Amino acid sequence: MDWNVLFAFGLTLVAGLATGIGSALAFFTHRTSTRFLSVALGFSAGVMIYVSMVEIFFKAKSALVDALGSPLGAWVTVASFFGGIGFHRTDRQGYSRKYQTRTNRTASRGG
Repeated sequence: MDWNVLFAFGLTLVAGLATGIGSALAFFTHRTSTRFLSVALGFSAGVMIYVSMVEIFFKAKSALVDALGSPLGAWVTVASFFGGIGFHRTDRQGYSRKYQTRTNRTASRGG
């Protein structure tokens, strides 16, 4: 069997065992630590976002370099990445302000 296939099966086995061990810990513990849970979920979400973004970033860079040339394609990729982060940040801030204002008015009326 090819080395790459064995390596892929090994990684899949480790991931499956980690999932099983984590679920067994959650099932057999009697006390839930919300602090640990929030840190663990935040870490796992960060890892998944990082892996996804790295893969998408390099695919986008290669496509834009092919379309626009070497220096311009790389700059457009980086500018688009940070522009997306900025757009997300301003969009979430506007939503938070709108939601807080509506919630505060509802709470002050007693309903």
